[in-house]
Amino acid sequence: MKKIIPFVLGLFILAGCTKDTDDGLNVPDSIEGLKPIYSQTENPNTISSETPGAITKGSKIYIKDTYVYIVENGLGVHVIENANPSAPTDIRFIKIPGVSDIAVRNQTMYANNFADIVAINISNLQSVSESSRLNGVFNLDENILNLPSGYSGYFECVDESKGMVVSWEETTLTKPKCYR
Repeated sequence: MKKIIPFVLGLFILAGCTKDTDDGLNVPDSIEGLKPIYSQTENPNTISSETPGAITKGSKIYIKDTYVYIVENGLGVHVIENANPSAPTDIRFIKIPGVSDIAVRNQTMYANNFADIVAINISNLQSVSESSRLNGVFNLDENILNLPSGYSGYFECVDESKGMVVSWEETTLTKPKCYR
């Protein structure tokens, strides 16, 4: 019995070995993973009101009066009129690059815009405006923007020439080069 245990352990160790690529990963031809979404504006601090769109990866929800605000991580906030809960109406999408959390008081939305906190006048949802900004409130490590937060698996490497990463989306990757 004592001779069998080392033999069985050796088999398990050998069975766990795979041929690695140069970067130490056995990269599949095609696999589900994440790809970065880049800011579509030259200035990532630009806040704007846009036509509503589909909620693809809503995260935090904030309710104030008859409005429901749904954060689309890294992209902006969906505004939904919910006076009639059986028929909610998409009103606007407030584009706030780098957003992950909001609060609303009176006619002001407070949101993070990457490392800044921005106060946005939402009294006219068709044309929102920035009221004030506190720069550098959050200590953002640049590596955080280049890695999908809390994710383990393959992802498309960030190409900084395409701009700033504002979010990540699931997709099928071909020969991904990045893993976390």
